[in-house]
Amino acid sequence: MDRDVIYLEAELLYKMAPGFKPVNGDLRHWRGEIKIKQAKNFSNCLIEIVLPSNYPSTPPEVSCSPVLKHPVIDAATGRFNLRILKNWNPKTHIYEIVNVIKGEFSRKPPEVLGALKPISRPSLNIETPSIQEIHDLELKIKELEREVETLRRDLAEKNEELIRLQNFLNGRNISQGLGNKNSASISEVNPLTDLESDKASLDELIRDLEERFESGDISPENYYKLSQKYRKQLFLVEKKISDLRKNNS
Repeated sequence: MDRDVIYLEAELLYKMAPGFKPVNGDLRHWRGEIKIKQAKNFSNCLIEIVLPSNYPSTPPEVSCSPVLKHPVIDAATGRFNLRILKNWNPKTHIYEIVNVIKGEFSRKPPEVLGALKPISRPSLNIETPSIQEIHDLELKIKELEREVETLRRDLAEKNEELIRLQNFLNGRNISQGLGNKNSASISEVNPLTDLESDKASLDELIRDLEERFESGDISPENYYKLSQKYRKQLFLVEKKISDLRKNNS
């Protein structure tokens, strides 16, 4: 197992999946919680990730506790049968697996079956990290924690901007159609210019939403809800632009 690869995956997990931590300081064994929707509330699902000795040539073993009923989970073992694991690419990062699980659970919430039997960690032939290496890793972790805090502040600013744009769009009543303005407004504002401005704002919202989803700054559930809403609004605006151009031609 390539030690540099393990350290890189550890850095990325700390940055992109903050809820996941190494078990007893073992960077080959990770554990973290994911929220799952049940009836009218949410509960936590424990995810375990174990890296085999020939990782990254071989995909990690990923399991959940309690055992869940879901198309991507083997109910007998609690292990995930994800496409990303079946069609494994050694360049795939561990945090990407976590994002895929969140997306699967968002599309189809799982059902709880029972407690998971702990999986045994495979015997791995790898040198124990030296004190200096552990110290260097601790420094990297602290640096990553500072980066995470910076990202959180940036996310808060983006959320404020998103709310501002949402309020702007809601005020313009895009979902209802933008042709219901009074005659005075129509005489003062070019309807086509107005609609094109709305389309540009929606395009920007969708691009920003996709960037936030790809970077892990927004949950899959919120991504799909907002994406569906904005694309529906964009469809309505584009249709009105098309109709207006036909009427003016």
